[in-house]
Amino acid sequence: MGAIMTPVNAARYAFGGVTRERLDALVDGWLLTCYKDDPQLIQVFRDRRFENYHDLLPWNGEFAGKLLTGGAYCYMLTGDSELKAEMLHIALDYADTIGEDGYGGCMPQSKRLSGWDSWGMYHCVLGLFKWYKLTGDKRLMNAALSVADYMAEVFLDTKSEIKKPYLPTEPGNTGVETSQAFMHAFLLLYRETEEPRYMQAAKAILEDFSLPYAGDYYRKALEGVPFYKMPKPRWESMHPVQGLAELYLLTEDRSYKEAFCNIWKSIIKTDVHNTGAFSTLEQAVGNPFAEGAIETCCVIAFACVTIDYLRLTGDSRAADWLELMYFNAIMGYQHPGGHWFTYNTPMDGVRKSSYTDIVFQAREGAPDLNCCSANAARGLSNPAEWAFMQRGYMEMCVNWYAPVHAELMNGAWEIDIDSGYPAEPYAHIYIKSIDERQDTFYFRIPAWSRNTKFYVDDEEQEVRPGSYHKVKRDWSKGADIDIEFDFSLWQVTGEREKEGLASLYRGPVLLARDDRFNDMPAEAARETAIDPGYFRPIDLREGFPVPFAALEFFTDEGEEVVLCDFATAGMAGTKYATWLKTSRPVRTVPALTEI
Repeated sequence: MGAIMTPVNAARYAFGGVTRERLDALVDGWLLTCYKDDPQLIQVFRDRRFENYHDLLPWNGEFAGKLLTGGAYCYMLTGDSELKAEMLHIALDYADTIGEDGYGGCMPQSKRLSGWDSWGMYHCVLGLFKWYKLTGDKRLMNAALSVADYMAEVFLDTKSEIKKPYLPTEPGNTGVETSQAFMHAFLLLYRETEEPRYMQAAKAILEDFSLPYAGDYYRKALEGVPFYKMPKPRWESMHPVQGLAELYLLTEDRSYKEAFCNIWKSIIKTDVHNTGAFSTLEQAVGNPFAEGAIETCCVIAFACVTIDYLRLTGDSRAADWLELMYFNAIMGYQHPGGHWFTYNTPMDGVRKSSYTDIVFQAREGAPDLNCCSANAARGLSNPAEWAFMQRGYMEMCVNWYAPVHAELMNGAWEIDIDSGYPAEPYAHIYIKSIDERQDTFYFRIPAWSRNTKFYVDDEEQEVRPGSYHKVKRDWSKGADIDIEFDFSLWQVTGEREKEGLASLYRGPVLLARDDRFNDMPAEAARETAIDPGYFRPIDLREGFPVPFAALEFFTDEGEEVVLCDFATAGMAGTKYATWLKTSRPVRTVPALTEI
């Protein structure tokens, strides 16, 4: 019962390769400069004393919390002391704005406790709580509890004005799911404090799932209704859905786990695009081939739910999805220079910065801030929760194969991964423990790697794709693990809007046709067939950014076509395509979708 896997405690990381490059760019280009360049991040909370002083967005209150949460995970991966100091500065500045009554939003008195106002406070409480867990600074926890106490009173008082978010003026109003996200925060705080009112408030929200215009996630999921057919299939619903996972972990009522897992499985089957991204036009639509904006915030929220699914089930294929999301959809929304992120990262098209694509969110004192820029760090640093995990007390699970040095459990384990992954198929792993005893490691064997070769100290072991391979031994003298993954091409076959086309992958990397590297424009991808039967890796060094994976193919007419990693495609302002016409099919990986 309970969680099968948990994130590793007391870990220190030093990443290499493209991950290190992206994290360094994230810290230097965004997290260390955001508050200085966009001081309204916190000033907006102080200005609530003036009625209608700013032309506020309904979700202005979320930006500080999203930034703090992403910054916390980034600090877990980098240990950057300057980042820690900057994030604590932001967190304490926010804490100083919380009212004596515990109100932690940015709205003037007349507009308090709308659905988005509650949503903003949810994110701020989450950010404070994450930094408290990292630092033990009680000022942060006290601030989080102050806002949570305020919100608990509101949710538990059935006669209070909080019912306004549950009475939207029109059916499309998003006030319900955004308010109900606080359920997740209540349960995290209950685990920490065992304060009964937090559990009571969470269960009050659970009951309200079935109110008019609410999502009815619990009942509908138990009935087997796909998420896209539920009353509120928007992406914001991912955070109240996380509450179902936490309820299961706290109560061991298996109906909560069943409901949560049914929602995740239905999204995987019907609403995850070839990039690993969730959502079309900010919600589930039941069609992963549909055109429409694929929002950064939606990708991040579904990654959070996927991490919870991995915790609850221990299914390695959930980690496969996290990896696919990370090296494609998530890296694809960050410009490698580090300063800007997308709102929409389409399957085919162009990359636009969020502060131009959704410029309507910019405000005086915050020209760079919007929902996606504030949230971006959380996705880019989410390997803090899944790269290495615990099973039981000291059993370890390896989900990550890109270059990294990791010290886990206060140095009880030391792991070095030397590889060119995800661009190259080889990984050498050295593991050493400080104790002499028999311990178990679980190694993820990706579902797409049909013929994986796995060696322990040069002795080959048989492994099965789409599962964890168990190795039990005394690691105190060190051990060498060598893995050769099957990097033969695999594909997702297009349907509906993408009928007659295919998306090609090498390992976990989605390949894209970028006009920067081809004489024939990306639009030709639908007319000119590529032969996937022959390709060779090539090294592209011209211009910026440099792809971390690039392959040369040929068309049926013998013309050269270069495909690069999706995460880099279009980053120089060129057009790109991931849905391609091919002259023959390559293998598919049904295990990834048949979960």
